[in-house]
Amino acid sequence: MNGRDSRATEGTPRVSGRLSGSTRRRTIRLGADPHAAGEARAFVRSTLASWGLREAQTGDVLLAVSELVSNAVQHGAGHPRLQLRLDGGRLEVRVRDDGPRSPEQRKHDLRSARGRGLLIVGSVADDWGHSSDGASKWVWAAFTVGAPERAEDESAS
Repeated sequence: MNGRDSRATEGTPRVSGRLSGSTRRRTIRLGADPHAAGEARAFVRSTLASWGLREAQTGDVLLAVSELVSNAVQHGAGHPRLQLRLDGGRLEVRVRDDGPRSPEQRKHDLRSARGRGLLIVGSVADDWGHSSDGASKWVWAAFTVGAPERAEDESAS
């Protein structure tokens, strides 16, 4: 990737990426539909593989991404944006939506099929949180993934 946005045709995700020293970052704009979580998982899986992370290091990350993106589609507004940031052995996953409401970790009813997303994220991530500017919010989860197996070829992202 050359650090500039790739403008895709209507209906396809928009992806951008950047290398800055040892920090790697990629972002994708997702559709606001039920397919967004699947698109996000595919993006994360391919990005982390290109960064040299083994599949064994990414299972919890994929689960958290599914939950965060699903929450953004269901409870947020607009098209979610997913950002991955790898700095050394710390991976941060951030999901942005245009809804102003802060996420709430609910007490769940054992009989309910819903309402466990942030509980799951909190269980698999080292840390999680959110920030808001009043019009939109980022919800993030952080993971210790260890060092990548190989350096990324800058021309291959």
